[in-house]
Amino acid sequence: MVPGPGPGPSPGPRLTWRPVKEIETLRKKSHRIGEVALEPGSANPLEKVKAELLEVRLEAEVGDGAELLLDVRGIAVRYGAKKQELSVAGHKAPAPLLGGKLRLVALADRTSLTVWAADGLTYVPFPVIPKATDRSLKLSVRGGRASVSGLEAHELSSIWAAKGK
Repeated sequence: MVPGPGPGPSPGPRLTWRPVKEIETLRKKSHRIGEVALEPGSANPLEKVKAELLEVRLEAEVGDGAELLLDVRGIAVRYGAKKQELSVAGHKAPAPLLGGKLRLVALADRTSLTVWAADGLTYVPFPVIPKATDRSLKLSVRGGRASVSGLEAHELSSIWAAKGK
């Protein structure tokens, strides 16, 4: 459990969600981008990543009026710094900054996109079937700047794949 968001006294213990650690065993190719300064019109730092099954991890400071945009296989994940709100394909959830930073994990498979933010205080499972041909991954910002201090994208193997093949 982590303390609640915001300044002042903690509102007490909170239930948090996190992806299982065993996801790491499915990683077949990793792209560690590291630090990136984003502003409107910046090049997509994830341009070379193309996969059907994905795990994306990022940590960023998002400018006051900025909106960080992560597009996973055509599905929009947006973070608005002003309202500290996460939107996954238009479905909104509060996602407080912790220590002034957004920490986000997204898992995409064939039938869903699941997003965790604020160290698990925000959990958005979203059933969706992305286009089979869309294997793109994009990161951008609008309305301000973002400083990404950590960015990783992992191409994943299917959990149903036969071991040793």
